[in-house]
Amino acid sequence: MLRMLLVVLFASFLALSREEITFSDPTVAVGTWVEVFGLDQNNLSDYLNVQETPSLSGKENHHLYNDYVAYIDEGPVETEGYRWWHLANLGWAVDNWLRVTYEEKIPKEPQGRILFTQYGENSYYTFLNIINADGTNKENLMVFPNQFCGLDPYTWSPDGKEIAFVDCGGTEDNPNYQINKLNIETKEIVTLASTPGPSSGPSWSPDGNSIAFYSEIYLATEEKIESIIYVLDLKTSGIIQVTDIDSSDPDWSPDSKSLVFNSGIGTSGDLFVANIEERNTNKIFSSEVTFDPLCCAGPIVQPSWSPVGDKIAFTCADTRSTILYLEEHKLRICTINADGSEINKLTSEQENFRSLPYCTGEYYSEPTQCYQPHNRFSDWSPDGKQVVFNGITEFTANRRGDLNGNFDIFIINSDGTNFRPLTEGIYPKWQPTTVMQVPTVTPPTPTAIPPTPTQEIRFVGKEPTPILLVHGCGGSAYDWEETGWVSGLSLIETYTDLLPFTEIYLYQAEVSIFADSAVFSLDYSNSGASLEETAQIIPRSLDSIKSVTAAEKVIIISHSMGAILTRYYLEDFLEEKYSERSDISVFLMLAPPNNGSFWVNMGLEKVIDLLKLQCPQAGSLNSEDLEPLNSKELSTSVSTYRIAAGNQCWFIFIGFNDCVVTTKDAKIDGIPFTQYSAVHSDLLPLALEQAVFPELTPILEHEQTKKIVLQIYEEVVK
Repeated sequence: MLRMLLVVLFASFLALSREEITFSDPTVAVGTWVEVFGLDQNNLSDYLNVQETPSLSGKENHHLYNDYVAYIDEGPVETEGYRWWHLANLGWAVDNWLRVTYEEKIPKEPQGRILFTQYGENSYYTFLNIINADGTNKENLMVFPNQFCGLDPYTWSPDGKEIAFVDCGGTEDNPNYQINKLNIETKEIVTLASTPGPSSGPSWSPDGNSIAFYSEIYLATEEKIESIIYVLDLKTSGIIQVTDIDSSDPDWSPDSKSLVFNSGIGTSGDLFVANIEERNTNKIFSSEVTFDPLCCAGPIVQPSWSPVGDKIAFTCADTRSTILYLEEHKLRICTINADGSEINKLTSEQENFRSLPYCTGEYYSEPTQCYQPHNRFSDWSPDGKQVVFNGITEFTANRRGDLNGNFDIFIINSDGTNFRPLTEGIYPKWQPTTVMQVPTVTPPTPTAIPPTPTQEIRFVGKEPTPILLVHGCGGSAYDWEETGWVSGLSLIETYTDLLPFTEIYLYQAEVSIFADSAVFSLDYSNSGASLEETAQIIPRSLDSIKSVTAAEKVIIISHSMGAILTRYYLEDFLEEKYSERSDISVFLMLAPPNNGSFWVNMGLEKVIDLLKLQCPQAGSLNSEDLEPLNSKELSTSVSTYRIAAGNQCWFIFIGFNDCVVTTKDAKIDGIPFTQYSAVHSDLLPLALEQAVFPELTPILEHEQTKKIVLQIYEEVVK
C-alpha cells in the first residue's frame, strides 16, 4: 500500500510540476506514418525514448533519433503530462517530437533484400542467391564451382552494390588465400588482397574504408593453430594485425571505429571490443558469469553489431564444451547491450525445430542422441528492428553444409516476436539500404525520460549548496528520479576520456526535494573498470558541478557502492587527492558496503556471478579487497558524515539486517548510524524478498530515508 501511495504521489508531483505541453502535430493519429524531429542531431544523448508502456517509469525499448520513420497503430493515451502514441513493433512514445511524414519517406515492402548461399545436392557447387525480406523474388547472382572458404564467408559493401568474400585458391602445396570483391550488377570479381592464412568472417566497415577478417595462423613455437584478426585498409591495401590472442568473427561498430569479436571459444567464450584508432581492447561480456535462466552458459561466437549501435547479437551454446558444434549443444541467438549489459535470449529451441524421425530412435539407438537446435550466423536489418539467422532443421547426408546440415533461414523481430521462416540456405546477410535513417552510433546510455528539446546547463537553487547523487551497483542516474528524489534530469556533461570504451554521464535535476540547491545525478553504469578506476569520476564530476554553481564544496549522497567510489577519492587513493582539494562538505551513505557485501563476503559464487552481471565491480565488494580503504581515517575536513541502512531481510539467519549489506558491513566506527525497516534496492535479492514480503520498501524509496537526509540538509544549509 505504501509503495502504491508513493507512486501515485510522485506521479501527481510530476504532473503538477510540468508546464502545459503544446503537442507538436495535431494531424498525428492512428494509421499515420510519423517521423522523429526536433532533436539535437549532433548530440547522441538527445533521443526520443520508446517505452514498453505509456509511462515514464515503464521499461525502455528503443532510442529514436531525427528522421526515424514509424507507423502509429494505437493511441493516444494522456498521462503524466504527456500524450503517448504506440509505434508499431516499437512501443509507446510521447508526441512532442513526432510529426506526420512525407509519402516518399514511408517504407514500402519489402524492407530490403537478403543475400544467402545454397549448396547443390550431392555436389560442391555453391549458389550465391538473393531474396526479398518477405520471401519473394528469389534470384541467383553467381554459381561457384567450390564451397566458400571458411565460415560466414562474405560481407556487403556499405552501399549494397558489392560483396567481399574470402577465397582459398591455389593448390595444397601452393595455397593462395585472398579476399575478393564481387560487383552484383556486372558480376566482375576483383582481388583485393592476399591474407596471412585461410580466412573467414569478413566485415566491411560502414565508412567503406576497411575490411576486417580473421585468419588461421600456425604458431610453430607452440605447435598449434590460432585465429588472429586483421584489418585490410582498402585505400592502401595494407593489412594490420588487431589481436594477438585466439580470436574470430569481427564485426564493425556503426561509426567504423571499433570491432566486436569473440575469443576463447573453448570452455568459456568472451566478447571483446577493440578500438582500432586507439589500439586498445576491452572485454564487455563473458559466458563464465552466466547461468540459467540467462541466455547462455557456453561458448560465444559470431557477434553482429546492430546498425543502430545499441545492441550486439551473437550465437551462444547452452553448455560448456571445448568443441562448440557438438550435436548435444543447443545454439541460440542472443542479444546484449553494446556496453555488455542486459543479455536476452532471442531464439528458443521450440520456435524453429520440428520433431524428427531419428529423435524417436529410428536412426539412433538412444533418443538422447537426437540432434539439438542450432541457431547461427545472425545479421541485423538496416533499421535494427529485425534479425535474420540460420537454423538446422534436418540432419541428412545428402545436403551440403556445415555438419552436412540442411539449413533454413529465419527472421525474427529484435524483441523476440514475429518469428517467421524465409527460405532454405545458409549465411544470410541483409543488404544495406537507406529506406530508414539511423544514427551513426548510439553509445551505451542509461534509461532516460523523453528529453527536453534543448539541454542546456542551468543553475537551479537559491544558494550555491550543490548536491551530487551517486547511485549503487546495477543502478543509474535515474534511480533517484524513479524513487522521488528528483525529476526532469537533463544531461549536462559526458566524460569520454576517463575509462576506455566508456562514457560517464552527469545530469542536472529540474526539480528536487532539496528546495535551495542545485542537484546533480552521476551515472557510471557503463563502467566495467575496477572500483578504484571508476572512482576517478567523483573528483571530475565535482569539478563540473563547482564550475556550474561557483560553489567551493558539494554535498554527496551515495547509495550502496556509490559510497565506496566516493571513499576512494575521499581517502586519497586517486591521482586527484581530496586532501589537496577538500571540496566535500557533507557525505551521507545509504546502505554502504563499507566492509563488503554479505553475499560477497560469504563467497557464494552463484550470487556473486549474478551481482557481477549488475556491475562488474561487485566481486571486489569484500572485506579483504576493501581492507586498504578501511585502514585509513576519513578526512576531518568533511563537516558531517552519516550512515543509514535497512534492517529487513527474508533470510531469518541473517537477522535484522539488509539482505545485501548487513549492519556490520555498513558501519564505520565513529560515524552516526541509523537503521530502519528498509531493504537494499531492486538489486538481488529484492525479488526474493518481495515474493515473501511484498510490502518491503527499498531504502531509496523509504520516507524515513528522505526525512533523515532532509533534516541533515536543512541543518547544513541554515
